[in-house]
Amino acid sequence: HKVIISLDDLQWIDPASLDLLEFMLMEPGLEESLLIIGSYRDNEVDDQHVVLKRLASVEKSRGQRIQRLLIENLSLQNTHDLITDLFNAESSDTKELAEIAHTKVKGNAFFLIQFLIALRDQGHLTYNIGTTSWSWKVENIRKSTVVANNVLVVLMEKMKKLDDNSRRLLTIMSFLGSSFEETVVDILATELAGSSLLPAVESIEKTNLVLQGLVGTGLLEVIQDRSEKKKSTYYYFAHDQIELAAISFQDESILPELNLEMARVLYSKRHDFDFEMKLFAVVDMYNQGRDLVKSSKEVMLLVDLNFQAGRHALESSAFAASTNYLRIAIDLIPPKERWEKHYELFMKLQNLLIKAEYSNGEWDRLNEDIDIIINAEGKPTLDKITAYSLKITELASRQNKHVEAISLTVNVLRELGIIFRPGLGKLAIVGGLIKTKQLLKKTPMKSILKMGEMDDAHKLVALDLLTAVNSSLYAANPDLLVSSVFKIMRWSLKYGTCEHTCRSLGVFALVDFALGNVKTAQETCKLAIELAKKQNLMESQHAPISSAYGFVLPWTEPMSACAKELYRGYQIGCETGDLEFGMMNITLYGFFCFSIGKPLSNLEADFADYSKQMLECNMELQRNFLCLTWQVVLNLLGRSDDPLCMDGEAMTEQDMLSTAKEANNPPLRAQLYCHKLQLCVYFGDFELGATMLSETRKIAVVNPANPIIWRTALFEGIVAFEFLRRGIKKYKSVGTKALKSTEKYVSNGNVNCVHILYLLQAEKEAAIGNVDEARKLYDKAIVAAARSGFVNDRALANERCAGMLLRENDEYWAKSYFEQAKEAYTQIEAYGKIDRMVDSNTLLQPNIDLDGLKLPPEGHPEMDATIMETESMTYITK
Repeated sequence: HKVIISLDDLQWIDPASLDLLEFMLMEPGLEESLLIIGSYRDNEVDDQHVVLKRLASVEKSRGQRIQRLLIENLSLQNTHDLITDLFNAESSDTKELAEIAHTKVKGNAFFLIQFLIALRDQGHLTYNIGTTSWSWKVENIRKSTVVANNVLVVLMEKMKKLDDNSRRLLTIMSFLGSSFEETVVDILATELAGSSLLPAVESIEKTNLVLQGLVGTGLLEVIQDRSEKKKSTYYYFAHDQIELAAISFQDESILPELNLEMARVLYSKRHDFDFEMKLFAVVDMYNQGRDLVKSSKEVMLLVDLNFQAGRHALESSAFAASTNYLRIAIDLIPPKERWEKHYELFMKLQNLLIKAEYSNGEWDRLNEDIDIIINAEGKPTLDKITAYSLKITELASRQNKHVEAISLTVNVLRELGIIFRPGLGKLAIVGGLIKTKQLLKKTPMKSILKMGEMDDAHKLVALDLLTAVNSSLYAANPDLLVSSVFKIMRWSLKYGTCEHTCRSLGVFALVDFALGNVKTAQETCKLAIELAKKQNLMESQHAPISSAYGFVLPWTEPMSACAKELYRGYQIGCETGDLEFGMMNITLYGFFCFSIGKPLSNLEADFADYSKQMLECNMELQRNFLCLTWQVVLNLLGRSDDPLCMDGEAMTEQDMLSTAKEANNPPLRAQLYCHKLQLCVYFGDFELGATMLSETRKIAVVNPANPIIWRTALFEGIVAFEFLRRGIKKYKSVGTKALKSTEKYVSNGNVNCVHILYLLQAEKEAAIGNVDEARKLYDKAIVAAARSGFVNDRALANERCAGMLLRENDEYWAKSYFEQAKEAYTQIEAYGKIDRMVDSNTLLQPNIDLDGLKLPPEGHPEMDATIMETESMTYITK
């Protein structure tokens, strides 16, 4: 490799660096010249840690390119070998020393080095220049009181031998975190020179000399920042145990006072260094001593500092830290002064706190703090909008109470003077459409890119509420969703854009698509993406990712490309704390990956992880949709008692239908039957499949623009034409409609439906007995599915063609197509499907008697096949 990058402590990586790391790992061709070595502490990283999740996604996208090495502590033999090499001695001479060392440090490599250094410093290890060898006495080492089982004691003993200035600097630096700028250390050392809290020492005039000396001891390491803007020197502890040992020098009783004094010094000198870089360290020190702060002015300063720290932590996705800072800030404000004297500040803190709690999944605390705001008497509704928005989101995504969420939204909007009428239904849609179209005649849609920003406070907060209730409207009142989108569009065209505009444009495109305006919907979607880029929102939760890449664009663009964007939306949601946004994207992503035929074992593991994450975040709405696809995957893997029943690890069919009814969620019910229809086709129960058709045909009405519509058309058509082949014309209209709809999708540019069209045409020809034409169309479907990456559909097309040929007694070619189907099903790991296919098909069973297999006539133009026999097997060769 030409370039090797080593990254330590990946458990602390920031989002931007993680994005860069993923980019380097994903870039084709870089693996030839770039090697990345990363390390992290596995006791600080669990399965849900963002690093492991991102690395797992890289592996799935690019193949097995990441090697993992578990670095254990040194064994006794490792310790023995290391000491033998280090002292250039005979193995027998170092055996007892190695045993003592291993017992003391438990195999920790860093502790072992510190242990040996301590022995040398105390004279228990000596070097003889004459013999160029090391010597020691095991008895003295065993008796030594300096050597302790606790490495902290070893380090503290080492630090005691340092001069006063060095020890004092180590103490100061231990309060600054793992790394610190030389300027900051110099300020503290100078300002605290006469402090009674630290040992009296000389004034430090040249801090850098002392710091360099500490680097020489191995306790500190140094980094030189030579950037153009600022040339600085940074130091950091060589190991976190050194930092802990330095803190241990101080009497715990004086730590609050010492923290407070250092925080005051740094705040007073904040203009002399990069204060923002050390904000968290300064606030942490201030908080340690906050009980000693008596001045009301300084108390309010501390409130403001915690507010800043909480805001920065939330922006950095450090949600737990954010809630801690914000709660401290609120607690510092006297309860009697919160609603009067410091009302504006208190509301800022409280609103930021509930955002952090929502992002951190602290649901009980969230509801308590939301109620504090909502139940405040005599306070303006505008001040409560953040609380109302999160309450609406929580009702929808966590509790599945969509009607209650909608009702709350309507009531709050009424308080703001904005009237929404849930009961108008289609009348509201028609009226909203007419108004919007009239406005678009005067103000073209593209002009929205040149609009200024909306500044009407009432309309801005109304948009917050309408965005929050979108998922409930989609599930329980689609008519009202359409009306709300029309209203948002009219406001944007009249009064200017805001952060919600681009996402609303995406939903407007979805509505336009559902009304049959495919081309304009596609253009609007691209306009929404262009606006999001202009507003620098493509990496935020306001990006129109779900509506664009999850609904509208997959009708013309490759499903695999859209899936990548949906996964990016999931990452954005996790990083920004917009859990509903993230989970909606990952649910769509999972369905897309299943539809194009990703390996089912990997998908199942992913679904289990996503489901766990949704449960932890109480994202019940999205989890229900996820579980539908998850259970189909489990059935195809063979992990269900009845492959035709959606009961298993992910869900139970009847419970899900009850949930759909109780939550007034027609899309959930319709999608369940669409998924079950797939199982009926895959496992060959067309009679059961026929009973699904009355439910699956509702999907386009209750779930408009969802790609599951054209996926379902495939399976509806197969079921209908299968019955037509059997002479039952009852479902012919269903097959005809599925075929005509697919023709329309392809003519409108749906590249994902080309193979589906060929497959349905083949099914129709097979049903009316045109075998030769059907076979040609099956072959076209197979090739088209392979080109577009739909492995599962390639398998299905091969299987359906094989069944047709078998009915025509063309066993030779039937076996060939069956084998290709089996190979494709194996590729996606549909083991349950493969078992069913093999059990029901003698051509795929071992030990088949090929003497009776009907072969093509001699001189067949497509293949010259002969039967070869050996003692062990009979087989066909090409």
